[in-house]
Amino acid sequence: MTHRAPKTANRPPEQLSLDFQPEPNLKDETVSAFEAKQERRRQRLLDRAERQEALAETAATAASEIADGIPMGQPILVGHHSEKADRRRRDRMQRLFSKAHDARKAAENLHRRADAVGTAGISADDPNATSKLEDKASALEAKREVMKRANAYWREHKSLKGFDELDPKERTEALRTMLLTGAEVPFPSWALRNIGARIRQAKTRVQEIAARDESGPQELQGRGFRIFEDREDNQLVIEFDERQSQETCRMLHQAGFHWARSRRAWTRQLTNAAWASAHSVAARLTENSIPTPGPEGEQAPDPAPQPEPRPTRTATVLRELRASASEWWYHTDLRKQGRIEEARQLERASMRSTLGEIRATLANDGWLSIGRGGATLHYSPNAHVEGLHPHHIRACIAAGIPTLDSTAMDIKDVYELSVRGPMPSFTDEPFGTDPDGGLSKRQWRVIFNRYAARPGAVFHNYQPDPTPWSPEPSTATD
Repeated sequence: MTHRAPKTANRPPEQLSLDFQPEPNLKDETVSAFEAKQERRRQRLLDRAERQEALAETAATAASEIADGIPMGQPILVGHHSEKADRRRRDRMQRLFSKAHDARKAAENLHRRADAVGTAGISADDPNATSKLEDKASALEAKREVMKRANAYWREHKSLKGFDELDPKERTEALRTMLLTGAEVPFPSWALRNIGARIRQAKTRVQEIAARDESGPQELQGRGFRIFEDREDNQLVIEFDERQSQETCRMLHQAGFHWARSRRAWTRQLTNAAWASAHSVAARLTENSIPTPGPEGEQAPDPAPQPEPRPTRTATVLRELRASASEWWYHTDLRKQGRIEEARQLERASMRSTLGEIRATLANDGWLSIGRGGATLHYSPNAHVEGLHPHHIRACIAAGIPTLDSTAMDIKDVYELSVRGPMPSFTDEPFGTDPDGGLSKRQWRVIFNRYAARPGAVFHNYQPDPTPWSPEPSTATD
């Protein structure tokens, strides 16, 4: 048997030397560990973007092949033996086109994130963080002096023409601020205070980094867990000896920690706020993990197994809002098209909006009224929401919002109380001399108590005073 020599053996020596490129050495003195970590992160994002682009190209090619097999303008032959196969083919083509579109959008987002790596701010694990923060503070101080000189120039000349320390864009923005805010100078006092706060913040960070560098890494240990600093990655790490329950994971999420699969631990960016949250977590973990000693110093026996607790009100609220968001026709249509992630994002946005209204209702002492015409949530003195979904109504009741349901009342009683009587409001606002007239407003608790005096009214999260009410006789004299 003869062996064929590789093609590179016939190349001239100088051509072989040109093909050789040494791998970059990340441990070079000119490349710090911080810059290498940022480069690895940027490369990971670019690799993910390339995979998304390849996925989009594959899906678009497959969809185009299906589209090429369908003649232009060819309808679905209803009743023909090819109807079902044709519908499946067209549905698959639509799903592939949507998949390609979503993959391209994901690739664009990943490219933007890769370009933004290292531009968000000055990280504490950057070895040049102190010098960068000092340069930032010096630049802001110089800018503040320019702003002061611009104000003095405006007071003297009533114009910024001839003031060359500002470029045309900054000059235009300063004049626009004066026009919109009605200020007497291009840079009002609040602008100077804001830049002063940024200067103090930069100097404070310099002091914090210096104090942290002088002190050694902190560590906190407890029963079954360990909290320590990883200054190379600028992370605060919590490690456990065993897998934790869902309640503990939820507590860690609320404290700002996230599960890092690469190191099998919970991590968070290393800051003073992170250590404050870590001490709170350690106190709760210690309180829940140490058994209570017995009367003679012995450990108390394990408690008897308790039945599984019923879902909390928070869980009920979230379940109802999630059910309402998933029933929207647009979200359902997105899921049918295979655009699951887009549907989930819209559903979460809808849930956050409704949760904001519920929180505002509880904070402003609002109420919910249910009648024959629908449900209305009064969450602010100047705003309300009408036409609530049944899931929204159940979520409001589960959240503890006072609710009046008048659907079972006699229509004559409802007419007398709602049309001839005053309107419910956050405060009493009489109209004219009659505080109980149809154009007046009374505090909603007063209206609820009047409804309670009539049969058929149903209340949730409110205990009314069913004292019979009748209009007070007029004390006016001729």
